[in-house]
Amino acid sequence: MKDLILKYTLQNAVRFNGKANPGAIIGKILKSNPNLKSKIKEISKDIIKTVQEVNKLNIEEQKTQLLSLDPKLLEKKVIKKKTLPNLDIKNLVMRFEPSPSGALHIGHAYVLALNYLVCKKNNGKLILRIGDTNPGNIVKEAYELIEEDANWLTDNNIEKVYNQSERLEIYYKYAEKILDLGKAYICICKPESFRSKINNKIACPCRNLEIKEQLKRWDKMHKGYKPGKAVMRIKTNIKHKNPAIRDWPAFRISEKEHLKQGKKYRVWPLMNFSVAIDDHEMNVTASIRAKEHMDNEKRQKYLYDYFKWEQPKNMYVGRINFSDMKVSSTTAQEMIKEGKRSGWDDPRLPFLQALKRRGYKNKAFLKYAEEIGISESDKVTNKKEFFKSINSFNRDIIDPKADRYFIILEPYKKMKIKKAPKKNIQLDLYPSVRLGGRKFYTNGEFYFEEKFKKDKIYRLMHLYNIKNREFISEKIDDRLSAKMIHWIPSDKNVKIEVLMENNKLKKGLAEESIKKVKEGEIIQAERFSFLKLENREKMRFIYIHR
Repeated sequence: MKDLILKYTLQNAVRFNGKANPGAIIGKILKSNPNLKSKIKEISKDIIKTVQEVNKLNIEEQKTQLLSLDPKLLEKKVIKKKTLPNLDIKNLVMRFEPSPSGALHIGHAYVLALNYLVCKKNNGKLILRIGDTNPGNIVKEAYELIEEDANWLTDNNIEKVYNQSERLEIYYKYAEKILDLGKAYICICKPESFRSKINNKIACPCRNLEIKEQLKRWDKMHKGYKPGKAVMRIKTNIKHKNPAIRDWPAFRISEKEHLKQGKKYRVWPLMNFSVAIDDHEMNVTASIRAKEHMDNEKRQKYLYDYFKWEQPKNMYVGRINFSDMKVSSTTAQEMIKEGKRSGWDDPRLPFLQALKRRGYKNKAFLKYAEEIGISESDKVTNKKEFFKSINSFNRDIIDPKADRYFIILEPYKKMKIKKAPKKNIQLDLYPSVRLGGRKFYTNGEFYFEEKFKKDKIYRLMHLYNIKNREFISEKIDDRLSAKMIHWIPSDKNVKIEVLMENNKLKKGLAEESIKKVKEGEIIQAERFSFLKLENREKMRFIYIHR
């Protein structure tokens, strides 16, 4: 294992200018042996240690070592540019179907973005279908948040929004049709008895009862049987090699109160039935969904064959696994309920509500999805590497419009610079583009974040050079090897606060020019990060990224 880790680490370092990425190594190891997933914690420790050691070597030393271990790994990998498919489908309609267990997170964003981009490329329509047929797993605010997030991500290109809980009568109509065709039955066997028979490829005794009896039992599901005592099943190949395909469940009884429907219904469709019916009814012709739904396509094909419908073209993507970040609506909801998170827009959450609030743009997520493309390979990454990509795409979008300002955060100190000349200066809001707009008067007294070292030379940005708190020269001089620092005049400044990504509030000072920034506007705090003004009255900014 250690040799394998070393080889992959050296290969990754050579490919990426001498610096290996632990996330990429983890992905390689799991791809070579998926059974190692249970030992990922121990393996990750060895990988991190190996990466640290390999990254200390120069690239020639890395190449030499890799050459001695496995010369084939030195061969250059031909990277094919990923392109989204051209679908030869007339009247393309695609759909995205989340459950209302919370707002949309970054995993949802990847799949939704791909559906949208393929629709856009192929002149298709995208519908949003909220899968709320499980009365016990619904968050009230999720309906509104999902629609809001989906429209935000797709530039308001959601054609129509459906809630499946409003379509129960449609599902019932098709349930009766499939029973009439003799292709479904109502099973009242005990679950363990049914499981034992189906695992041994033996038909349940309920399977071959007359259609008349099946319809009676269907009525009794609505008015007689208790929850768990009856299930409607679709007849499939009882000897199918995959037990999960054999006579799969289509409807079950639940008396839990539904957020929208109350107790009007007690018989609810399971996902495979409602998805197949809705795809047909809504003229869905293609979809992109998680790879875990491959078996569901096989289940749903039985309905398409029985009803003589044409099945949509299904494309699949692998899961993005985060080694150090929990991406789960259920977990987030629990944390919100317990007061550990302030809401779905808490800066610490990897949810679109939080990332929108912080100033991320939808096109950063669209670009990320486009770069990865439609791939069935599972991906292993960590929070740092994921946001490194997203931040890069987002920076390209926000940087050209973000004006520059000086800010400093506590703890800062007021300091007098000896022999400093008094100056009036004007700086650009954006170098070479938006000239002027930032006026300063300096009298030699400033606020600094920097902890000054004795005999170290510092360059006050756009101003002058100092040493031991004393002015030494005005012009930039590379021979001084001065450290660049920013500053705030002691007499004219604005109190601000910055909400950081860990949800901690930091207080600070900003240059007076910052007063002209409007609420919702993004700026770049020089030598710190991009910030969005969230509350103008309090002059509260929120941290985006560097």
